[in-house]
Parts: sequence; structure tokens; C-alpha cells
Amino acid sequence: MMDHLHAVGRIALRYIVSLAAASIIIFIIMRMIPGDPAEVSLGNTATPQAVDTMRHILGTDRPLMEQYLSWINGMLHGQFGVSYSSGIDIGPILLDRTAVSLILVVTSMMLSMIVGVPLGTWAAIRNHKPDGTAISVLSHLGIAVPSFLAGIGLITLCSLRWNLAPPNGWVPPHQSVTGFLHHLVLPCCALALIQTAMVTRYVRSSILTVLHQEYIRTARSTGLSMTQALTIHGMRHAAGPVVTVIGVNMATLVVGAVLIEKVFVIPGLGSYVLDAVNNRDMISVQSCVMMVVTITLTITVITDALGALIDPRMSRTERG
Repeated sequence: MMDHLHAVGRIALRYIVSLAAASIIIFIIMRMIPGDPAEVSLGNTATPQAVDTMRHILGTDRPLMEQYLSWINGMLHGQFGVSYSSGIDIGPILLDRTAVSLILVVTSMMLSMIVGVPLGTWAAIRNHKPDGTAISVLSHLGIAVPSFLAGIGLITLCSLRWNLAPPNGWVPPHQSVTGFLHHLVLPCCALALIQTAMVTRYVRSSILTVLHQEYIRTARSTGLSMTQALTIHGMRHAAGPVVTVIGVNMATLVVGAVLIEKVFVIPGLGSYVLDAVNNRDMISVQSCVMMVVTITLTITVITDALGALIDPRMSRTERG
């Protein structure tokens, strides 16, 4: 039990340090981008006095350390700053966009697990059989297909040719559950394709490793079938690495959702940060990127903790 607690404590410490380091790097990079936010906000015709006044309003005339601490303190209190281009508080917008992206990411990951875990398990049990080989080959092909290309293909077939689902747009679930699901299905499938292939491969690899362990052969010798031996004795040992891989894949989905949101015109974090870049709205970009990093690190630390709790060997490996 203490080993588990120590492992979780180390993971939590890495999480805090990683967040702090990420915030510093993001802040520095934003300050290295050419251009004065005050001049961008007012335009080229602004007088020097007006620019100085705008710098004071935006807070860009303060020392960098003071700007950084003010930004961090604001985020800790749910205040993400005011848009340089529109003058609107970006907090509510950012939270709404985050909710949309998380719905897309979580749904896609759930779909990839529902499909990928059984397929990977079956491919391992049926290793070297025609059906197991076919699943393995298809998983390799699935990894090679970019999500945005899968999205374009789904729009072409399912929307334009067969009229099964709308090609783009977004309907919040509180407005219409049917419309929400109707607009979610294509982007979710496009984003889940490569993840399903990756989950299938990792589950197959992990279970194949377990199937060659001595305790599985001992269980088989007592009269249990391969499926029974795997279910009773092997699943926990196979689950640890798989949980970690699923967490890493889910973290990459947060980044991969950027292209899918543009392809399907979904108002999520990806489209928001791209619009902010086009408008040179650096505070919006800064806070949005920090939100993406926070979500990614949070997903990673949760899966690392779950992996350590499921399989104690991961904790001992980490200490080594």
C-alpha cells in the first residue's frame, strides 16, 4: 500500500512541476513573438499616447515577472484574461470551447476502447489464425490513416453521397440530444479511427506477453481454457501497460482534435486557438495553450496513477 502511495505522490509532484515549467515556457514563447499587443489592438494609425495607454490597460507595461504572476494567479481563480482583439473576458469562451473539445475527445476515446480492447484481445487469443492476422493487419493500416483524411472521407461518403449525417456544425446537448448525437458521430469516428488501431495493437501485444507467462500455463494445466485463464489470472497484469497507453493516446487526442474541429467546423479549443493566432490575440493563445497542456498533463497523470495502482510492477520499475 505504501508503495502505491509513494508512486502516486511522485506522479503528483511531477505533475505540479510539469505544469509550472509549461506555464513558464508558454509565457516566454508568447513574449518572443514579434509585435506589440497594444499596437495590434489599436491599429497602425494609433498615436504613441494611445498605445501607451493601451499597454497600461493590457498590463504589458509591467515587469515580466509581475505579468507572469498576475496571469497564473488569474488562472488559479478562473480568470483567463481579456482578449486583446475584442476586449471580452476570454474565460467563459475558453471554458465553453474546452467542454466541446473534451466531449469530442472522451467520446472518441471511449469508442476506440469499446472497439479496440475486444479486437486486440481476440487478435492475441487467435494469434497466427486467419482472423487474428486480419485484425493485426487492419490495425496497422488504421494507424497509417491521418484523422483529418478519415474525416474528409467520412464527409464525402456519409454526408455528401449517402446523406447519413451532417457534414459539419455542432449542436450543444442541452439544445437537442438528437442533433448533438447526429453532429457528433462523424468527427468522433474520424478521431477514433487511428486510436482504435493503436489500442488494438497495444492490447494484442500486452496480452500476448501475458499468455506466455508461467502462471497462464499453470492455469491451463488445471483444465481452464485460454479465455478463462486469461480472464481469471492474466487481465490485471495486461491492464497496467494498456491503461498507460490509452492515457497517452487520449492526451494526443486533445492535440489531434485541432484538425478535426477545423474539418467539421466544431467550436472547440482547436478552432479557437487558430482564430486567436490569426487575430494575433496572444493572451487568448497563451491561455488556450495552457489549457490544452493542463488537460494533457492531467490525463497523463491520472493514467500513470491508475497504472501504478493496477500493476505494482510499474511502481517498482519507476523506482529503478
